[in-house]
Amino acid sequence: MNSKPPWILQESTQHRHRLDKLRTFQLFSSKIYFVLQVYTVISNKVVGMLIRARRHGLVHFTGEMLYQGQDDDKIIMLLELPKASFATLGLDSEGKERKGKEGKS
Repeated sequence: MNSKPPWILQESTQHRHRLDKLRTFQLFSSKIYFVLQVYTVISNKVVGMLIRARRHGLVHFTGEMLYQGQDDDKIIMLLELPKASFATLGLDSEGKERKGKEGKS
């Protein structure tokens, strides 16, 4: 038989339940914080790549910078493929489709 009054047991159960909720919230918060940090790093890298690509004449967009929220509807035009991507896409050095070896089976 339990020697503690029932109201003490009920309070300790409620307290345990609150602590469980708090731990779950802390875990969720830390995961959200991590995701936001990763997103920020990726976003900064993409903006940096777009600015370098524009400097090399590969893309065009209006304005000096692209800002999240206010420039979401801006069009980014690809003007030219980088030469390094030609082989990956199966193109020759002029950007034309490579022809396979004909006549051989």
